[in-house]
Amino acid sequence: MLYSGALNEDVLRSEGISSFSMLSLKNRRIAKIFLPVMLFGYTGVFLHRYKLDVVMNANNHKWMFPVALAARLRGKKSVARIAGDIMLGRTKGVKGKLALIHNKVVEKVSLFAVDKIVCLSDSLKEITIKRTGFDKKVRVISQGVDSDRFIMTDRDKISENSQVRLIFIGRIEINKGLHYALQAFCRLKERGINLYFDIYGDGSQRAFLENRCQNIKGIHFHGYIYHDDIPSALAEGGILVLPSIYEGFGHVVLEAMASGVPVIATAVGDLPKFMENGNNGILVPVRDIEAISDAILRYINDPEFRTGCIGNAKRYVNNEHSYRVLREKHLALFS
Repeated sequence: MLYSGALNEDVLRSEGISSFSMLSLKNRRIAKIFLPVMLFGYTGVFLHRYKLDVVMNANNHKWMFPVALAARLRGKKSVARIAGDIMLGRTKGVKGKLALIHNKVVEKVSLFAVDKIVCLSDSLKEITIKRTGFDKKVRVISQGVDSDRFIMTDRDKISENSQVRLIFIGRIEINKGLHYALQAFCRLKERGINLYFDIYGDGSQRAFLENRCQNIKGIHFHGYIYHDDIPSALAEGGILVLPSIYEGFGHVVLEAMASGVPVIATAVGDLPKFMENGNNGILVPVRDIEAISDAILRYINDPEFRTGCIGNAKRYVNNEHSYRVLREKHLALFS
């Protein structure tokens, strides 16, 4: 696997995996010009050094063409992994429209060159097929959950000292709908429900929402959270609330499920495909503050229902999204 992102080499070595870093160029314009050449060269070295049969770009399929070309010249296979829609950037003005055209051309050429395409979600698969037509190459293999890090203890812990904990983890942007969860929180507080709300993440709406909530007791903005710290944030227990207006895969929901944290999420993106309402979590309509409030109360007031959802969610993640299952799906790509 050729991973075009930052790697913690110490962690990789401790897991018995070898790696090497690409040359770093500080000037972004120069880096963009030389990146395809660098990827081509490093892929060749990578394939030769580690005697691999398949190489996969694990971060950005936009730059897959030089990786696929280097693999093809050595008689090897290549896989493009699509983790997000590269067309969701700026499209206003002449510069934005030219960038959009450029991205579409690069994407189609790159995906034409590879042997297989792995999408993280069904929605990304639909987008990719609609844009490129390469339906026979595409497989859906979601992100996995490391069961050694996201552990469900014997807790069914949503409260501490009779105060119920709500959790939000993600980008604080309009499309994440955090303001609806905050309104639900305030309504329940007015009704005498003892709650506090831990909010992890950063984004363009953070300062605005933090300012609006500064006089409301129980709301805590923790700022940006590294992924390595998410297991400990979930291990404290609570109820995860993800009130997104738009969502792709919603990986944090799976991590909460694996951690024994009950989930409330909106029925958008791929969430309804792995959340069964009333079975392993609660799905609510978009922008429905009352539905979010009712879901929180149901988890609080019905321990039997809550425990059932937690157990079903954990089993689902183990059976469908564990690293063991994902490993088998990747191995089956060329079988």
